[in-house]
This record gives sequence, C-alpha cells and structure tokens, in this order.
Amino acid sequence: MKLTSKVILIITILLFSGCVQQSEKPEENVTKQGITTRLNLTINITKKSFTVGEILKAKYIVENYGSPFKAYKVMICRREGYKTDCKSTSIGTQLAGSTTGGYFVPCEITERGAFCVPGNFTTPGTYIYELTVYDCAQIEEILGANCTSELDYDQIVAKVPPLATAKKIVLVT
Repeated sequence: MKLTSKVILIITILLFSGCVQQSEKPEENVTKQGITTRLNLTINITKKSFTVGEILKAKYIVENYGSPFKAYKVMICRREGYKTDCKSTSIGTQLAGSTTGGYFVPCEITERGAFCVPGNFTTPGTYIYELTVYDCAQIEEILGANCTSELDYDQIVAKVPPLATAKKIVLVT
C-alpha cells in the first residue's frame, strides 16, 4: 500500500472513530464590512475517553479560505453539571489561506471553581471542549469597544454572531 493511501486510511479511521471533529465544510460568512470568511475548525483529541491521571493531548486548527481578518478566538472547557467554565482567548490576524492552531489543556471544574490545568485530568466527569471564532471588526462595531482579551465574553455571546464553532466531548473516568 502506498504511503498516501495509508495516510488517507488513517485520517478516515480517525474521522469515523470520533477522535477528530471537523466542520463538514468550511463555514462561510459575509460581514457588514464585506469581508468574506470561510473557516474550517478542527479539534483533534487523541481519544474519546480518559482515566483520571491521564494527560490530555488536544489541539485545535483554524483554516481560513476567505479574506484576511482580525480573529477573536475563544477556547472553552466545560464540565457537564457545572455552570462555571475555563476560558482562554487569543486575538490575531487570520490571513487568507492560512492555518493557525493551539492546544487545549485539561480543566479542573469543581464546587471550588474552574481552573485550566496543564497536564493530566484530576476529576472524573464529562468535559466539553469548544472553539469559537469571532470577527474583531464585528465585535468593535456591535459593542463599541476595542477587541481585546479583557472584553466580557458574555456580552460577546449575547450580541455578536460567531463566524464558526467546533465542539468535542471527552469522558473522564
């Protein structure tokens, strides 16, 4: 079997086994400013379930097939049954034809609060990892504020439409 056939087979197996969540097709949006974004978001997690003590190996990929824009990316970890979550944000230019990415870390969500903890899972539960991308120009226009990581995320969610979102669920026992 040729190398390209093996690679295609491996990717197909990963997609069907649920270890990779990818948009079915790039999500296309046209903003009021006339900017066209075609984004494909992918969350790669090594497996569907983990045991307490295991290390999470998860990364996300943002592919832009449209116009360049200033992106506001939000990475969230939630634990089923809890209202609090762990968020991190990233702001930067998403160039046309570019691919950017980053990593998710385990989150510790208990009655005491939420913490992003690099390393391993410490508490069993069902965790939801989510990546959402917004256009900074839309954020600034709708909220009347500079697009910075200090913005109130609840205001953004309530008033600004996301360009694309991807989710992945992980079970920790």
